[in-house]
Amino acid sequence: MKKLEAAVSLDYSRAHYIHLLGPTNVGKGYVCKLLKRHSFNGVLAFIGLGDLIRDRLKTDLEFRHRYASVIARGDLVSDLEVNPIVMKENIRVRNKAQVVITDGLFRNAKQVRRGRMMGMLGANSTILVLDALPSTCIRRAADRVKRKPDGPRLDANDIQRRLRIYEQHFTSVLAAFQETSAQIYRVPADRDIESGIFPDVVAHVNFALTMIPAMMSTEQSVPAYLVAEASSPPLKQSRQPTFNSMPGICAN
Repeated sequence: MKKLEAAVSLDYSRAHYIHLLGPTNVGKGYVCKLLKRHSFNGVLAFIGLGDLIRDRLKTDLEFRHRYASVIARGDLVSDLEVNPIVMKENIRVRNKAQVVITDGLFRNAKQVRRGRMMGMLGANSTILVLDALPSTCIRRAADRVKRKPDGPRLDANDIQRRLRIYEQHFTSVLAAFQETSAQIYRVPADRDIESGIFPDVVAHVNFALTMIPAMMSTEQSVPAYLVAEASSPPLKQSRQPTFNSMPGICAN
């Protein structure tokens, strides 16, 4: 573990991280899927905790034996297992892309501090808090089951439990983020994912790309898709006054 931590801390300034934070079934994974559908010429990379765990279940028999039933009943994999998985993936992608999008990495304050130590949180990072009502998350979970009846699912009780866990940790997680120099934004997430949430995320990606000096020194240009979709950065809508607004944009 310490060797991994040392390797990660050597040079992390070459990538900007955008961390998606929000309750279960708010739409973080779907937003990442929408981003992946478009060609970004190597500009973006993704670290999704759910994807990493699912891949590990497929390839690691011992891990599957220990955690398949835990995951099936809606419980979370322990930090002791999660941390080295995330560290290895961060080493793999951090110098291969201009912007790294993460989903589900920070479930508690301790994980936020670990992310900061790994170079994933600081002036090189943006936090997007996808903020939605519990009823929205439950409805989206039901919609997912309808779309993929044979896919993984959580029952209503499991979803409610995960929503409660998220709310219990939200204040301490936000406070831990505020100890870093990361920019924090609220993204209203009761809106339609494709027409409401996704354009806001694209705008933040576009803004991050314009702030990376490496982009200015290479021939690689910002994809036209990003420029077209993100011509007007989203207004900040804050439920806490300590959230940052986009530069040059007044908060509501």
